[in-house]
Amino acid sequence: MEEQTTEETMAEYTNRLWREQQAADALRSIPDKYRGGFDSFDPEIHRDYRSLFETAKRYAAGFQFETRHGLRLIGTAGSGKTHLLCGIVLAIAKRGFRVRLQNMVDLYIAWKSTFADDSEESESDLRHNLMKADLLALDDLGRDKSTEAFDLFVYWLINSRYNKCKPVLMTSNLGREGLEKRYGEAVVSRLYEMTESVGKFPQIDNRKRATK
Repeated sequence: MEEQTTEETMAEYTNRLWREQQAADALRSIPDKYRGGFDSFDPEIHRDYRSLFETAKRYAAGFQFETRHGLRLIGTAGSGKTHLLCGIVLAIAKRGFRVRLQNMVDLYIAWKSTFADDSEESESDLRHNLMKADLLALDDLGRDKSTEAFDLFVYWLINSRYNKCKPVLMTSNLGREGLEKRYGEAVVSRLYEMTESVGKFPQIDNRKRATK
């Protein structure tokens, strides 16, 4: 733990440590590839990225405890959704907010593991941790496995944050119709009310570009 500097008051020192802790917690959930956040996102790859990039940065800069709406990042595979999402997550966490980035496949695995006899996290713990986040970022909606029990858990999660006016960010390769087929109209209706579109992603696969 860094020591208090001579220029800092105790309140400033405590606040700085809190911000650093939130940033460190967020970094642990961000894939290594995207830990550069906004700094490693190149908005000049395609003309459409500039407006997406600026919208994401404005949201991150303006986020407050009173913020109720999130952002919706919908686009084809490899179009930069997760990278931009991680930029938002890191920027907001650095300002001292509790932000949780949760890939949906990992969420399914984490939820399923809570029922194991040797699990260190109960389902109640998982629910608490998902709800305590000031901002919850759900990555790759539609990639998780559909089971009746897990679908009820996802409904509980979205409905609970909806009722408490706690914002959600989301990415998906699926449009509204595809998401409704996967999660049902009740979940998607709430998600779309809770989020605003960040804009249209270009239909390019940056992963393929990187391998050329």
